[in-house]
Amino acid sequence: MSKLTPKQDLTELRRRTVEEYFKMDSPDMGEAYRLAGGKGKEAAKLGSEILNYPECQEYLAQLRDQRTEQVQITAADVINDLIEVKDRCMQKVPVIIDDEIVQYRFEHSGANKSLELIGKHLRMWDDKQNDSGSQGNTVIINQIYV
Repeated sequence: MSKLTPKQDLTELRRRTVEEYFKMDSPDMGEAYRLAGGKGKEAAKLGSEILNYPECQEYLAQLRDQRTEQVQITAADVINDLIEVKDRCMQKVPVIIDDEIVQYRFEHSGANKSLELIGKHLRMWDDKQNDSGSQGNTVIINQIYV
């Protein structure tokens, strides 16, 4: 990817809006637009429109690639670690009372969070919680009680 400069492909406001959006913990284009110096009652609309410009999408991708290079960790590394956390959290741990196994337990919160993040990465669902997988296939969930 070629490096973008404000004079070349982006206006200063668009460049700064994309940079503010990139820095946010919970990205909000309207807020990013305001932080970048944008004015107006329709900041949310104007901010979200900025991200529709191909040159802004390319600049955002460059910022993400640059961050990935800086931290030297890939999406595959993160997914592998999440799978490891999920596997460890879902290990059945016996609860023993008087030398007898009375039940098994596992760390559900760690497993649930790992599965949630993996599912989001694979785009298995969206914010509307539809029941389609990433390929449009119906997701079937089996409940198993131990």
